[in-house]
Amino acid sequence: MRTSPDLPRQSELLLWLVAGLVVLALAGMIAWQTFAFGWHPAREEPPLFDTFHWLRMWTTFGLGALVVATLVAAGRESPESAVPLSPPATGLGWLVVAGATAATGLFLASPELFHQLTVEDGAIEWSSALLLFIACGLMLASFGRQLRRPDTPERWRRLRLAATLGLAAIFFLMAMEEISWFQRVIGFDTPEPMAERNWQGEFNFHNFQTDLTELGLYAGTGLFLLLLSLMRETVGGWRPIAPVHALLPDRAAAAASAPMLLFTYGHW
Repeated sequence: MRTSPDLPRQSELLLWLVAGLVVLALAGMIAWQTFAFGWHPAREEPPLFDTFHWLRMWTTFGLGALVVATLVAAGRESPESAVPLSPPATGLGWLVVAGATAATGLFLASPELFHQLTVEDGAIEWSSALLLFIACGLMLASFGRQLRRPDTPERWRRLRLAATLGLAAIFFLMAMEEISWFQRVIGFDTPEPMAERNWQGEFNFHNFQTDLTELGLYAGTGLFLLLLSLMRETVGGWRPIAPVHALLPDRAAAAASAPMLLFTYGHW
């Protein structure tokens, strides 16, 4: 595994050490909850504010702050190794932070209004579905551009085409699942065998096992948008990554996604 040649060895080792610490700490919290309290690691829960949950929240916050501080220190030690964010990406990152702050303020001021915005067929759900459809369209547009480019090396052309089309399919599936395949818009009934096993009685697949599905979604989102963003810059020259390097998210995606990924408390 080859890391960035511009990053000092000491900073590189510190980054890997902090990453390992975060993984061990999160795994330790999950193990403690599972074996000490008998809690299933993939369960939904209401917001609790006892001693343990306050400790868990502050531990998570501290780990995030440690990661940020380590990255900032590495950038200051070796400015030439840092890839600056473009003005649009920086603006998008601040926009997400502002949105997260506003959502937190709304929740504290009026939980009832916050709930109305997040219920089924609410503004949040349809906005997220619309963004996923847009993401699908962007991937299909990229697929079309790659098909029209004859100068792409044939060795990895098919792999990149398949990966691009696969991402488009995933975004489309997530968007349709979010709105239950337009069930409430068209007004068709859920087939009886599906309604019996679906937790919400709807025409979708993710509610066959909601807890596990949402855990996989949140964990996968974090790995894809944050971990792969760092991998693109630190191990981008690693041979297995090179063929799909252009499809990996960059630090702009991480900057915009990090605040959103904090909202994973008990799947609510």
